[in-house]
Amino acid sequence: MLRLLAKLQSRGTGSVGVRHMYLSYIPPRKLRVSEARSWTPWRLREGLMGRGRGGKEESPAELGARYRPNPTESASIVTAATSLLSLTSPTLLTLTLIMPQNPTILLPRSPPPLLQELSLDATYQTYYTTNEWEPPQGYRLPALRKLYIAERYFHEEEFKALVGSSPGLTHLRLVGVEGNIDVEGVLGPLSRGQPFDETDLDGHSRSLQTIIIQPRTLPRIYGCGNEAGSYVRPLHALQRLQQDSIGVQVIFLPPRETSAVPSDVEAKMFWKDSLVSGGGDGRGCWNVDRKVDVEALIMRAHMVPSF
Repeated sequence: MLRLLAKLQSRGTGSVGVRHMYLSYIPPRKLRVSEARSWTPWRLREGLMGRGRGGKEESPAELGARYRPNPTESASIVTAATSLLSLTSPTLLTLTLIMPQNPTILLPRSPPPLLQELSLDATYQTYYTTNEWEPPQGYRLPALRKLYIAERYFHEEEFKALVGSSPGLTHLRLVGVEGNIDVEGVLGPLSRGQPFDETDLDGHSRSLQTIIIQPRTLPRIYGCGNEAGSYVRPLHALQRLQQDSIGVQVIFLPPRETSAVPSDVEAKMFWKDSLVSGGGDGRGCWNVDRKVDVEALIMRAHMVPSF
């Protein structure tokens, strides 16, 4: 990240010209020479878990060091990322941002005027805080059409602020957020063609076309307390969102599996796939070939045993 920042700064602010950017604080796992080969999805998963042929298994300490930087490293990451986003903001068309929730969404203070697609993945929470992202008055992402939000470390108010700042939004994908965000309550009006809230003067109700929902990972067994209810209740709320929608397509994807590649790696795969110029098919995370019926998801959730 620092090398990229230095390279861009050397060009001068008028000649940066970055249009597509994937920015992640997580360094890749170091591979032995015998592991450095092309990745198929199967090999990718195997390699990430530290079980590539000839490779040394990554220890919990090594894994933690990559995903959980210490406070000093985290502060340096945020400083570098803020500078990078400030430099590239004027020309960005697509942005995938993998950052710890620290303590608010990391977006340029001056909204990117051309940004069409934004993917945010809060891999883990650095600080346990109740602070939310509060955009400056009049903050707008005027060109944003597609918004992808993954993982549970997003506050509901941040989500509402993001949607409220994106009047031209057409596609929205949510991954594993329903435990922390009342998705039905926030998106219900938009899914029925109504104004987003009492301040909505920008025509949200006329733009939204598709909501894609991928629920949290389904537990193999429910623990004590009300874990079963806390998983199933949001699914019923999402089902109501689909049933009550008017003119907005609500699509469900299977829950993420515990054996799946890490969400930050999946986000990079999506980003690459969305760039037709880079060999992708252009769909990225908006591919819904694996869509499922929400009733089937609910039935599957009810079948999980409890102890």
